[in-house]
Amino acid sequence: MCKGRDRVEAALQIKPLNVKDAVDIFVGKNHSFYTNKKGHLYSWGCNFCGQLGIGTCDDTHLPTLVKELKGQKVAQVAGGADHSVALTIADDGTAGLYTWGLNVNGQLGVGDTFGDYTRAVKAEERQTQKNLNYIEFFKRPELINNEFPEGAITKSSKIFAGKHYSYYLEEESNKAYSWGMGEEFVLGSRVADD
Repeated sequence: MCKGRDRVEAALQIKPLNVKDAVDIFVGKNHSFYTNKKGHLYSWGCNFCGQLGIGTCDDTHLPTLVKELKGQKVAQVAGGADHSVALTIADDGTAGLYTWGLNVNGQLGVGDTFGDYTRAVKAEERQTQKNLNYIEFFKRPELINNEFPEGAITKSSKIFAGKHYSYYLEEESNKAYSWGMGEEFVLGSRVADD
């Protein structure tokens, strides 16, 4: 669990962040992001489920480059409780939708509830290993464009993240997509326990 700030005078003062050329800031429950003029994404905060996308599960108080997205311009980021979603634009203008962090409720939209370690173990081995430690998170961004209809991911779209669910709004067609935990009917016209 992340360490919190004590309610001391120094912690309550408003001070500038240690960021360079910041263009936009995005937040999750206990993690934050900023993009710079080049479109690079930096993250900091709690990271116990890999929600910072920096390849580790170590918390950091310093903005750290999300290296896997460096070759693209990050247009938007949304942070949930323990996961993150990003919309990127490549040099050729194509859009990419990436997710990372906790996937126990399918909030990453990768088609299952496994994480990077569990996926590496062959399916038949998972069935025979009763005590396999299921690690249900991704520490690096995963491209999820293939989970959508062809051409659905566009640069003029919007992304959103809730506690354990995510949304994607395709603005050109006005189609909305949702995935993750559907408690209290938050996924829209689907059943409560999606």
